[in-house]
Amino acid sequence: MTIPVRRTLVALLGLLALGSCQGPWYSARFLPAPLEVQLAAEGEPSAQARALLTVVGIRRAADGQPAQVVVRLRLDNMGDARLALVPEGFDCVTSDLVSMGAPSLDADPGEPLASGESRTWTAAFPVPAGRTPEDLDWRGLNLKWTVDFEGRRVTTGVTFD
Repeated sequence: MTIPVRRTLVALLGLLALGSCQGPWYSARFLPAPLEVQLAAEGEPSAQARALLTVVGIRRAADGQPAQVVVRLRLDNMGDARLALVPEGFDCVTSDLVSMGAPSLDADPGEPLASGESRTWTAAFPVPAGRTPEDLDWRGLNLKWTVDFEGRRVTTGVTFD
């Protein structure tokens, strides 16, 4: 083999090796992004809000952490009643009805939102122990969460394709 052919072969093998490296995310994408949802407490006109949600993706297991479904949630308080996120009100379920673990939030829910305030959180839902993303049906993803309008809890669910 001549030196130019050998160099070309080595370069091609190097490119193939780089192409086979996996990034931190699986290739699954979910729509719509963002999804807008109106929130209200029935019979309480001062309890009005908007939620914007985006499924960021499915993060591969790394650094001792399991694979995780990562979701961003923004709440906009559009009414007069104070609005709080209820962390234990989350649930994330795949198309084959497998529920993810309880999420970790990137920030404490903090004080309730006053009228006109907005806040954004990132929630990471771990894939259940003994399961891998390859085992699950990702054709759809249902997300449920709960907010509190001054003692009136409202639970909402949405599905992403």
